[in-house]
Amino acid sequence: TETMEVSQGKLCMGFVTPITLRDPRFAAMQVLNTILGGGMTSKLFMQVREKESLCYDISSGYHGSKGILTVSAGMECSKKELVQAEVLRQLDACRQGQITEGELKAAKEAILSSLRATHDSPGAIEGYYATGALSGMSMTPAQYMEKVEQVTLQQVVDAANTVKLHSSFFLKGVSA
Repeated sequence: TETMEVSQGKLCMGFVTPITLRDPRFAAMQVLNTILGGGMTSKLFMQVREKESLCYDISSGYHGSKGILTVSAGMECSKKELVQAEVLRQLDACRQGQITEGELKAAKEAILSSLRATHDSPGAIEGYYATGALSGMSMTPAQYMEKVEQVTLQQVVDAANTVKLHSSFFLKGVSA
């Protein structure tokens, strides 16, 4: 925890997983991240932000080259413990298979939409293939889309069960 002259708090949680870009379970990990906190239909957004009103911003990101999943949330400083507990509760829900068909479908479609957009600009194409070359992942966007479409609920649950909390950082306001 660090203190700074800010009015809102910022919680960052770092998780590790053995699943990286070179792992055959990579697509399932991408789907898990999207279900957990990768957009406006995610568990973190819908439960922690919308339903519980614990924070004004929350999302997760998966960094496949390193096997790192991060959760970032902005909130009133007094709600830090509640937000952290709810993040872990939502991850546990994924570990237990508490994922609806709608959540699974929305997550896959978000990833597929992003992959379709790869061909929209030369920079996006270059970025996709450069990342693949640097990481050892040699799939075309179409091949990657096929992998995402084939991800099952059980594969997402299995991916969730590899995710372990590694570290947590909280930036809180001086007066909080």
